[in-house]
Amino acid sequence: MWRTKEWKLILYIEGSVRDAAARVDDTKGELYHLTDDPGEWVNRYHDEELSAIRERLKTELLMHLAVAWSKGPMFYDKGGIQPLES
Repeated sequence: MWRTKEWKLILYIEGSVRDAAARVDDTKGELYHLTDDPGEWVNRYHDEELSAIRERLKTELLMHLAVAWSKGPMFYDKGGIQPLES
């Protein structure tokens, strides 16, 4: 989820984490204009006139995640989240 003063974007891929990378093209989302719709009742994710806003917010979210993940390398396995050992 990524939020600005005016917008809120939620991205998700349904199903298990294990095969999520193979289904990245099936990403679903929600986009709310918080100024006009503070209760988040109207999902504007598929509104073509908002595609530039949607893509900008996606880029901001993905850049934030990339920076955050680069600061703390972790890997996921059956044991859960464990720090990467040198």
